[in-house]
Amino acid sequence: MINIEEIDRVIRSLEAHVQRQRDFDDLNLETAGVSVGRIRRFLPEGAHPDTIRKRREKEQEQLSALMARLSDPEYAALYNDTRDRLTRAERATEYALAEAAETLGQAKKAWDDGLNGASILPDGTRVFRDADGDALTEDGKRVEGDELGDIRWRDDAISYEEYLARKKALDQAQRAYDAVLRYQVDILGRVRDRLGNEEQPPSKQDLRDFQDDIEKKMPSAVVKRMEPDSPAVGHASAPSADMDVPKL
Repeated sequence: MINIEEIDRVIRSLEAHVQRQRDFDDLNLETAGVSVGRIRRFLPEGAHPDTIRKRREKEQEQLSALMARLSDPEYAALYNDTRDRLTRAERATEYALAEAAETLGQAKKAWDDGLNGASILPDGTRVFRDADGDALTEDGKRVEGDELGDIRWRDDAISYEEYLARKKALDQAQRAYDAVLRYQVDILGRVRDRLGNEEQPPSKQDLRDFQDDIEKKMPSAVVKRMEPDSPAVGHASAPSADMDVPKL
């Protein structure tokens, strides 16, 4: 007597075996990058051997430009020297910028204190008395006649000469801070970006130009913060915008 259930079991077993074999074959073909004429079932598109190979080739191309140049001992020495100079300049600039910010903050506070404690006219115009006893506004306009009686004088108000000195100090502090910040962003930041460009690495002349920019465009405030053994010390010329900031 034929056992139908046994026959069904055998058929299902054979079908399962055939499916497993097909899956195994498809996986091997996909791994080898061979199209089987069906929808990809196992490997994602990014894992396709061709995709992986192309990605690796692209990565190798990107790395090879800089690596090829670094294989030249002269280039490697110039590159590493430039990077070292940049690192020292960046460190000194961070200190100089912090000091410039502190000086600017002090100058700003002194300026605000002077304005807030000034004598005033009824319309709020600030008035300062100069060394000759004359009353002048912030803009240097002399207060005369009946207006003199309208001034609300303050005993602790600063003089006009002190007002001008604090105004000058604030302007100098702002310019000194701006000079260091521009150097940090426009010079050091640009050099750092170029040194890190592996696809289009700088040439030897570029590296020499970078060193010149780092040294010759360095503000005096940064020069003062450079390490004694830095090659840039003594060679930098401060830009005209960088000025000594008086201590308030």
